[in-house]
Amino acid sequence: MRFIGAFGVFLYHATGPFMFPPGTFDQRVPFATRNVGALALSFFFILTGFVLTWSARPADGPGRFWFRRIVKLYPNHLVTFLIMLVLLDFTNLWSFRDGATGVLPSLFLVQSWSPNPYINIGINAVSWSLSVDAFFLLLFPAWLWLLNRIRVDRLWFWLAGVVALMIAVPFIAKLLPYEPMLPPQLIGAPTSAWQWWFVYNSPATRALECLAGSLAARIVLHGLWPKMSLKAVLPFLAVTYTISIFLPINWYGIVAISAVPMILVTVALTQRDVEGQRSFLGHPWMLWLGAIAYAFYLLHRIILEVFIPGFAKNIQWNALSATGMILLMLALTVGLSWALFALVERPLVRKFSPSDPTGRTPAPEADLSGRESAERESVKEVDQYGRPAPATRAEPVGVAAGKDGGRRA
Repeated sequence: MRFIGAFGVFLYHATGPFMFPPGTFDQRVPFATRNVGALALSFFFILTGFVLTWSARPADGPGRFWFRRIVKLYPNHLVTFLIMLVLLDFTNLWSFRDGATGVLPSLFLVQSWSPNPYINIGINAVSWSLSVDAFFLLLFPAWLWLLNRIRVDRLWFWLAGVVALMIAVPFIAKLLPYEPMLPPQLIGAPTSAWQWWFVYNSPATRALECLAGSLAARIVLHGLWPKMSLKAVLPFLAVTYTISIFLPINWYGIVAISAVPMILVTVALTQRDVEGQRSFLGHPWMLWLGAIAYAFYLLHRIILEVFIPGFAKNIQWNALSATGMILLMLALTVGLSWALFALVERPLVRKFSPSDPTGRTPAPEADLSGRESAERESVKEVDQYGRPAPATRAEPVGVAAGKDGGRRA
């Protein structure tokens, strides 16, 4: 799913108002894709909270946790930052980035704390979202400590409260100053820089999606989430997305309406995985694309900007030639993403992270076979995570027990 999300951001940037001259595509194309990038980013933030909570290592202290996340996230960011720093000047895009004020904040992933669009867009435009990730990762050890102490029967109330806060964000944004305005080439409509930042870029508000994903993971781990069907969730997602593109882009269309359906999609896919249901998402090619998705996300806009408004800015584009260029850029981005993943990300992760993502040691009982061994491991995880003691139950709690365990609490 990570690659599908990254491709959504790619599609938005490729067909939006940034790359090709107005009129290259039928106006219905950029209108239809206007929120697909925002939808994908909402999914990424929700997935961050969900996966970190799902795979939290009980033996981890904050230092080890932060070190592993830095190893995973920062090297790719640093490489793409340096690439874009060189290519911005080479392709005459430097003035748009206002690099004199945005370089250091972007380097240290704090650019999204500024409402100034020339700062929060950073050097590599998509890296602003890493400011949100960095903020949530900083909070996560304390958040996990609190999460483990929330009573199980109150988890749904906490999730409802976080969702309510997300819905309230656009209302709060309206209280902020209307001036200054964003540069028109960024959004394509008159938009307050302060209000846009608070709704879309601010780590303090976007981290709410990470918290929602984290709470959803804990609810699923306790077996408290009703069975979700993708056949029901996907039409709901399609309807809400369709509604979003007709809403003002700086009001509800970019965050509030997309978070709930993406939580439901994440939960439904998790339940399918827990039950062992197969889909095309488990195909080796999809897993490979998922592995390079982070590198793809960081590289795609660099490649688009360098080759389309940079090198090819004098070409007279039409819909056919632009589509061919997008496909070529997609193939090039995938290839370079694999190189970045294979040469930078994967070697460092393998060197500094254990191979077992759960952080558990193997069960000592050599005579246990698959099902029973998995159940014993599940009991250990229950204790370490602070869930209800398994001694009072006939079956272990959690998802490690296999097909049935994910539905019991």
